[in-house]
Amino acid sequence: MNTPWPLAYCKVSSRARGVVTLIFIIAAVPGLWPPTAYPRSNCILSPRSSIECSPGIVFTRSDFAIVAQRVFELPQPTPAVFFSDVSTDSPIYDPIQATAPFMDWHVLCPGCSLSSAFSPGVPISNAELAIALVRILVANGKVTLLSPEETQSVLMAFSDTADIPFSARPYIATALLTSIISGHVEPGGKRAIEPAVTYSRFEGVILLQRAGQRYGFPLCCNVHGDIP
Repeated sequence: MNTPWPLAYCKVSSRARGVVTLIFIIAAVPGLWPPTAYPRSNCILSPRSSIECSPGIVFTRSDFAIVAQRVFELPQPTPAVFFSDVSTDSPIYDPIQATAPFMDWHVLCPGCSLSSAFSPGVPISNAELAIALVRILVANGKVTLLSPEETQSVLMAFSDTADIPFSARPYIATALLTSIISGHVEPGGKRAIEPAVTYSRFEGVILLQRAGQRYGFPLCCNVHGDIP
């Protein structure tokens, strides 16, 4: 079966999770909220063209690629990765090329025959984002992927571990242990990973920026997602 990169992990049900506290803090500062439309000329989500960074818009795969390339200073891969839906003259070609080596969809869909499409407009799921960020940080020597024993120890605290393929679990566990992502507390006190939920664009920018700062990457943008 020819399967698009796991759309099963793209349920549009955004939660703020660990970012919500920071958003509340920003909301309490006069003049910082609501950031309905960030300046088009220096928006981090606009490497070549101008778009508005409305915080309520869902954080897509192309948004992730643009922000991750800037935050983590990702180089272009050699050779280039072919995507049938991203032409070489596309404004998002370079960011997508830079992040493609780290977005390993096979671990979320082991055994699937994946298509050649990147699907830039598809919302990036919590699991996809976590795997890509962990792979970026491992490649830069910032974190070490957990062992099977360590992975099991971390994930046993979550009620929905069975929803995550075995091949993806070390990445998800590493992301949880290093606070790249955080679990959601369900009614009754149980914790859940929620691999399929998505982020708003505002949440996604803050999450990536926070991860970059934590691991020593230069600050590329302020809290609104603008280039200083």
